[in-house]
Amino acid sequence: MSGLRKWLTENWALKLLALVLGFAFWAAFEGASNTEMLVTVPVEFLNVPPDMILSAYPTEVQMRLRGPRTVLRNTPLADFHVQMDLATLRGTDQQVLALSPGMAEVPAAVEVVQINPREMVLSLVPSAASHSVP
Repeated sequence: MSGLRKWLTENWALKLLALVLGFAFWAAFEGASNTEMLVTVPVEFLNVPPDMILSAYPTEVQMRLRGPRTVLRNTPLADFHVQMDLATLRGTDQQVLALSPGMAEVPAAVEVVQINPREMVLSLVPSAASHSVP
């Protein structure tokens, strides 16, 4: 038993340092490893004409994200969303528009692998206020 005690107590400072460094390396590399995550996020519409009413389906999409595990775990879900700019949308008929990973707002270290569905149906109709008689 004295051999085991001697082995445990001899050079204890170096053994403790090795243990701390080993844990630090494990934590650093485990957190940096990439993983994938699936999240459901809202679609935000920008530049909707003020005299029009927007109808859109779906209003939420699923995004498959890839990035560092710690970033994906610690980023609030509210920081992930898809933005669709309607400034260039013409006409009021029903339109099918493509959704792409470039429309997603995510932290810099995160990659958008896929968005589902890949398209959405939009229509703009004049609001009742724009048809009122003066």
